[in-house]
Amino acid sequence: MKPEDFCHCLELLTGSPTAGLEPCDSRDFAAALADDARLISSDEFNELLLLAGKDHVTQAFFSFFFCLGGDPLSCRVGEIPMGVTRFQKTAMLRYGNFIYAYRKLSRIDCVDGLKEEVGETARDPTAAVEELSKRSGPMLDIAPIARDDTYLVGYISAAEVVADFKCAEFLKRLLAAHPANWSVICSEVRQTVPDSVEARRVERTATALRGSTAVGDHLGDLPEALDRGLNLLTGMKDRLEKVRAVAARNSDVYLSWLHMDVYFATSMRKRWEFEDLYDLVEDVTGDAALDGLHLRHFDPTQSFERDRIAKGLIEGLMLKRAACTVYSVQDVDTLGKDSELAATLAQGKPVIAFAPKMDVQVRARQLASLRPAMLIDRLQAALSTDDRLLTETDDALTLLEAVREECAEFESSQPWKSLVSEDALAAFRRAHAEDLQRLSLILAQSEQRIYDKRADNLMNTHPLAIQVALGSGVANGVLVARDAATCAKLVRQILTNELDFDLVLDVDTDCWQLRERLTGSIFRVVTRNPRVTNSFWNFYLRAN
Repeated sequence: MKPEDFCHCLELLTGSPTAGLEPCDSRDFAAALADDARLISSDEFNELLLLAGKDHVTQAFFSFFFCLGGDPLSCRVGEIPMGVTRFQKTAMLRYGNFIYAYRKLSRIDCVDGLKEEVGETARDPTAAVEELSKRSGPMLDIAPIARDDTYLVGYISAAEVVADFKCAEFLKRLLAAHPANWSVICSEVRQTVPDSVEARRVERTATALRGSTAVGDHLGDLPEALDRGLNLLTGMKDRLEKVRAVAARNSDVYLSWLHMDVYFATSMRKRWEFEDLYDLVEDVTGDAALDGLHLRHFDPTQSFERDRIAKGLIEGLMLKRAACTVYSVQDVDTLGKDSELAATLAQGKPVIAFAPKMDVQVRARQLASLRPAMLIDRLQAALSTDDRLLTETDDALTLLEAVREECAEFESSQPWKSLVSEDALAAFRRAHAEDLQRLSLILAQSEQRIYDKRADNLMNTHPLAIQVALGSGVANGVLVARDAATCAKLVRQILTNELDFDLVLDVDTDCWQLRERLTGSIFRVVTRNPRVTNSFWNFYLRAN
């Protein structure tokens, strides 16, 4: 090793320049470091440190970072850069500041004390796996809610069931009190329902139920159709209450668990958003990479709390207790899930952002199977997010508008927003098969562009994809996974301290980066900007 290379190692180790060497010192350094295979002890290493104008280190520090070959008292000269890199990685994970880390760790005089100080970064992966595998199962476990029922635990997604039921009950009372003609019914609606939005809903429902058989003021098949709908809606409402009772009990079970490993963060307002998250949770937690770890996770599709304040407190507690968060990127930003991402990073915990790299043809078939109302929702989301959709060919834009109108017309013909006639749906799909297939392909391509862009934004573009842990000042990045299997591997590596990193000096941003090897994501950063570094750590270390 050349003297200038050794001095560079010392600058990386201590976070500050060396004092410079006189010619005679350079000759001494050259002689001491000439043989890379030569064993060097901590005493000899310290003498070189002092010659270079640096504070010396303890035997424990030297052993912990430099003695990697089994001998706890010495290392080879050629292994010094590896020890420096190990220190840098530890410093970035634990402190976010090389100078402070060196001053803190180089003075600790026992290896156990060093391990305690650096915490989870020194945790033995084998011991971590053994500890997780020996955990007992929970005394109480949640009762699974089926995929098709998960939307019933949502405030907004299940609102249509409640609104339809109330509308049906109101119309039933109205017909019983005024078994008159259509004009009278409409007049009664306007007089009885003060909210114009609700009045329009009741009128629209009554019109759809009345069907095409009625002429003039005759009610046609409205009473019979209403009875059929009310029976179905009563069953739906009973199902809603049963699902919510199970989900409320699940919330209590989550509160009783002594361990919480993973929090799944997402925004769920539409039925398909609940189903998407359900699929992600199943794919991740069921992956073979997590076998034997007795994983415990909080799944919001399985939890319900009527009081929004209590719900916020429950989810805040789960977020605090979990070792990591899996953040479903989705096609839009929302306050809830973005706050959960930020809160996790602010605790210094890892966030895995799931932005699927989808098969466009498979996705197109999935979209084609959706109810028209869901297709409209997907199209609206894509139009608001994907700029390229607005610059498609005239033919494509004409198709988008035409199919949106066809879907809207179909939905307006359905009396209940929470129910759909399977026969009517099948007939609609047959009548518009070609248009629906083309629309679904355009939407699948748009969704892929959206996810690609959002993944790139989190990995390479957005400044707030790097956030500071409030307790330590460490700058944390987001791990971006493009498939569920990668997500599961990352969860395992987080829980067992097996994440692997490349240490990179990025010239474009002039900062040190720890890049996670599986995904290439930035996990930690340390800036080399002297003005930012001085001001940040002056204020931060004194405030904490």
